Amino acid sequence: MTAMINASLCEGCLPFEHKRAIVSPLLKKFKLDADELKNYRPVSNLTFVSKLLERVVASRLVSYLNDQDLMPQLQSAYRRYHSTETVASVMTLLLVVRLCGTVCQLHFDLDTLVSTFRRRLKTFFMTEATDSM
Repeated sequence: MTAMINASLCEGCLPFEHKRAIVSPLLKKFKLDADELKNYRPVSNLTFVSKLLERVVASRLVSYLNDQDLMPQLQSAYRRYHSTETVASVMTLLLVVRLCGTVCQLHFDLDTLVSTFRRRLKTFFMTEATDSM
């Protein structure tokens, strides 16, 4: 398996039998009309070897980009310890700072920050609700 993957990487091509996929129609939502073709989406099932090769290439590419310091600092996808949860945390902190009108410093008293945020958020949504009436 390793020899085949290394050969594929050296030659820059994938053996023909691993370029094929089984494409199956999948209903987008179970509530949709099964007789309508527009309610389906194609799903491709690839071979194990092609998926394995894809992971090897992705892993090597990310390692190279990290080693050469080419990965953007704000990039979250394909980075270790940079999940969508991390992005959500940072965005929440920025939202808190924006709603609280506080200068961005990272030494907040957490209890005060949370209570201020809740109060401001409640006020914000109450104002929005009354403005739209």
